[in-house]
Amino acid sequence: MSDHCPLLLSCDVGFQPNRRFRFENRWVKMEGSMEEVQKAWHGTCPGGNPIAVFNRKMKATAKALAKWSAQLCNNIALKTAITSELIMRLDTTMDRRQLSEAEHEFWNALKMQRLGLAAMERSLWRQRSRVLRIKEDDACTRFFRAKASARRRRNYIHIIV
Repeated sequence: MSDHCPLLLSCDVGFQPNRRFRFENRWVKMEGSMEEVQKAWHGTCPGGNPIAVFNRKMKATAKALAKWSAQLCNNIALKTAITSELIMRLDTTMDRRQLSEAEHEFWNALKMQRLGLAAMERSLWRQRSRVLRIKEDDACTRFFRAKASARRRRNYIHIIV
C-alpha cells in the first residue's frame, strides 16, 4: 500500500488564474469611489448567516470597484501619451503664433490633466512596489516600477526540476 498522492502537472500556457482584488489607495481621492462602494454595499440582499451576508457584500463591493476603476482609470499610460502629444503640438503652435483664448484654456486644462495622470501613476506604482518609507515628495516612478517588477520576477517560478 502506497502513501503517495498522484500529482497532475499541466503545462498549459493559456491558463490564467483569477486575479485577486487589490484595493488601490488612489481610489479614495477620486470622485465617485465612495458612492460606488455604498451602492454596491447596500445593493446586496440581506438574509441568512451574517458571515455569508458580509462575504456577499464584500464580493459585490470588490466587483463594483474593479469595474468602476476599469472604466475610469484604465490605460493611464495611453492617456498620458495622448495628453503629452497634445501639449507638445500646442507648444509648437505657440512658438509660431499666439494661441487664442480657447486654445490657451485647453492648454492649461491639458497641463492640469497631465499632472493628475502623473500623480495617479506615481501612486499606483508606489503602492505596487510596497516601498513605504520614502516620502511622497521623493517619489520616482521609475524606481517604484523597478521595485514592483523585481518583486514580480522574484515571485515567478521559471522551471520545476
